[in-house]
Amino acid sequence: RVTFAFFSDENALATAMKRGQVQGFLASEDVFRSGVAGANSYSYTMPGYFAIFFDAENNKALSEAGVRAALAYATDRQEILDSVLMGKGKTVSSPIDPDVYGIRPASTTYNYDPQKAAQLLDDAGYKPNDSGIRAKTVNRQHAFQFSKNMFKGSSLTADVKELQKCLAREVMPGLDANGNFGDQTLAAVKLFQEKYRADILDPQSIKDPNGDVKLATREKLNAVCFPSGDSTTELNVTLTVSDQAPFTAVADIIKTQWAKIGVAVTVNAVDPTALQRDVIKPRAYQALLFGQSLGMVPDPYAFWHSSQKVDPGLNFSLYENKDADKLMEEARQATDKAAFDEKLAVFQDLVANDAPAIFLYNPDYIYIATTDVKGMKSGLVADMGRRFAGIAEWYTTTKRVWK
Repeated sequence: RVTFAFFSDENALATAMKRGQVQGFLASEDVFRSGVAGANSYSYTMPGYFAIFFDAENNKALSEAGVRAALAYATDRQEILDSVLMGKGKTVSSPIDPDVYGIRPASTTYNYDPQKAAQLLDDAGYKPNDSGIRAKTVNRQHAFQFSKNMFKGSSLTADVKELQKCLAREVMPGLDANGNFGDQTLAAVKLFQEKYRADILDPQSIKDPNGDVKLATREKLNAVCFPSGDSTTELNVTLTVSDQAPFTAVADIIKTQWAKIGVAVTVNAVDPTALQRDVIKPRAYQALLFGQSLGMVPDPYAFWHSSQKVDPGLNFSLYENKDADKLMEEARQATDKAAFDEKLAVFQDLVANDAPAIFLYNPDYIYIATTDVKGMKSGLVADMGRRFAGIAEWYTTTKRVWK
């Protein structure tokens, strides 16, 4: 007979166990660290992983594959496993665990290499600034520039449309961008010339604006309508995590590791009850530390197919790769295991090369049981409910038997 008991907190649970009122429970990190006298611990592994998922739409720097790869190389998974999880678990490098599913490992792995990470950021143009944070400066040049003279009645329709758009912003709201250089556009050009008289009319000793778009007017239009200049992007990443152990501890380690290569990290710890509603569902994050549980038969479709980018889909990196989509679709239809395995192996190679996420670890789940409970075994389970799968072999009472 199995009886389930419920407690308000872990201290009450541990106390009940010491008093012999409880014989087993699923331990948290803190309880496992402190230990429970008169008890054994059993490790259970479920197919899955914890990873940092990048949403490049919310952080321009993360849209660059070189930056994502650099962050992967700058992440010491083993330190996280040893420091936070006390070595209870394993590091993970891809969405398909070779040890669980028997599929070959990914061809690209990101072993901890801060020097290589720094070189990738250098190659991507991110250099340390005075504060030690890497930043990239790009000279922004617009593809379109006014290069031809325009007058009332000009047939340069595309140029006139761009002219009208700019004049609508600068001097005449509501000006229709129809490509027709008529009286209204002429009046708008005159207003523009008057507004910037010091740059257009005065240098040529012209008293009254004439509405002709010639060299001086073109140059000022280009400067005003299509400003060029340097744009600087700093490597600042907000890492969102659940506000509970061990995720905040993992985030702090990652923050320290990435700081070594000049990446600033802000840890955004969100209450677990609000995380799904306010962060995950609307995809309101730059980088998300989260876990995904898999089944005993691998099917990455729900987690990585482009059709699953929007909630309730679980594609947290908003990953989109047509070749990867096709492989996942074909794997679902495969009847031959060898073909199934190969399609998923190639799929994980694509994911590894694109680096839409940094795969971190798969933790062991520790079950504490008093020493009088015999026959329990650690191992791989589909979910934690399956820890009772071998309960027919458990026993608590023994007696001497003559042989």
